[in-house]
Amino acid sequence: MRRDIETKSVTIEDFRDAFYRVKPSVTPDMENWYQGFRKRSKKERAALAVT
Repeated sequence: MRRDIETKSVTIEDFRDAFYRVKPSVTPDMENWYQGFRKRSKKERAALAVT
């Protein structure tokens, strides 16, 4: 989309370009938070299933 923001189609070349240019946007702190959230959610679901 950097090539032409008004484009109506995206090519495989656009995807390849993005794959090499775009860097991950999730920080290690964010990843840790999500992992903790997943663990807490599993515990809560397990507690609900038992009752």
